Amino acid sequence: MKRILALGLFCAACACGSNRSVPVVDASTVTQSAGLRLETPVMADAFVESLGVNTHLTNDLTADGKYSVIVHAVRELGIRHVRDGIFPVQTAAQYDDERRFFAATHATMLAITDCPKPLGYFPGAQTPPKVVRTFDAAVGHPIDYLEGPNEPDLRHVKDWAPLTKTCIARDDAGKALAVPYVASAMGDPLDAPKLGSIAALVDIGGIHRYFSGHNPGTTGFAFGGACGRWMGMAWSICEARVNAGPAAPLFVTETGYTTVGKERSSSTGIGMVTVGKYISRVLFIDSLAGIARTYLYELHDDGTDASNAQDGYGLIEYDGTPKPSFYAVRSIVRALSDRGPAFTPSPLRYGVSGKATIDHELFAKRDGEYVVAIWNEVPGWNPATKKTIVVPPSTVTLTFTTRPSRATFEVLDDGGMPSSAGATLRGNSVTIAVDDHLGFLRLRF
Repeated sequence: MKRILALGLFCAACACGSNRSVPVVDASTVTQSAGLRLETPVMADAFVESLGVNTHLTNDLTADGKYSVIVHAVRELGIRHVRDGIFPVQTAAQYDDERRFFAATHATMLAITDCPKPLGYFPGAQTPPKVVRTFDAAVGHPIDYLEGPNEPDLRHVKDWAPLTKTCIARDDAGKALAVPYVASAMGDPLDAPKLGSIAALVDIGGIHRYFSGHNPGTTGFAFGGACGRWMGMAWSICEARVNAGPAAPLFVTETGYTTVGKERSSSTGIGMVTVGKYISRVLFIDSLAGIARTYLYELHDDGTDASNAQDGYGLIEYDGTPKPSFYAVRSIVRALSDRGPAFTPSPLRYGVSGKATIDHELFAKRDGEYVVAIWNEVPGWNPATKKTIVVPPSTVTLTFTTRPSRATFEVLDDGGMPSSAGATLRGNSVTIAVDDHLGFLRLRF
């Protein structure tokens, strides 16, 4: 039975007082008037609610012996949601560590389920409804979403498509937990038509979006298809809707960059500084596209093999050392966290003049402060030469109908830390210098 009937029934968890609903962070609504635009801001804390991170808790907490490292990292980040799998073959020690993890972080969990053989990864991987309920109870009831098997199309099983449909029907959230169900994202989105529509079985569409060294605002690269060019945002949304239907909200359940090894396209991992800049921008690009939640891949490097791309996707290195991307995400959460009851943000009329590649998103806080996240969405890395591209700052002017009483600008530096930058206020306009680092312009009127 479907738990969610239409997008209009959803609300951000922070506004509804419930973390059993799907958070919706719509792109700002825009109308044109006399060269200025009237935008309805996104609630700042609703954006924070839209952020998540992938973890591998059974390894990180017990097998790798890094319980304190992982717990500290999640608490330090301020991320409120994780994505992980349910493994019924877990030991009592693993259950206990996970229960303590959720109690310490207050995080909620998007729980990936798996299927019986031959589709399942290994014997005992299947997670029927009883196992889902047992797991949820054993680790303190953190599950707020369930998800179908991860990337079933890449499992080298001939009948993966009908097996996936059967598995999702069996694991349907109405039979396990009364939480929304997320469609399996395809490992190769071009496989979406092979699975076909599963809209009757799921509530939310799933996207895995990786960039092979390209900037997060890319409109696509390599080959295309019926939905457009490979891995552009519009293309990814189009492919996800083949499975989830035209009205379902969408989650990006995996996205990120590796700092080592080779990705699927054979391009090497990119520099840590560029990853920090790209990761910070991914989150806002997804929000502007109407993605309801984005789970970064991943919290913790899987290992230390410099030739293996899978070992380099973490926000922290295997030994627990934070990367610039870790500090960038932490800085974003700290800049926009604004817990409290729901409120109606007041629209703001303004214009932005500068290069066509300047992107921005408008947010409002409960105390009346507006925050403009702004950056130049251009490549900072050349995937062909494997070298950094230096992006010089360019002048951007924001013009308002009334003079701001206060305007301050800070930019995330190469380490992902906020650094004060200049903002020149003249009349009703504010002028700032913007490059490919994410910046926050804070305004009061």
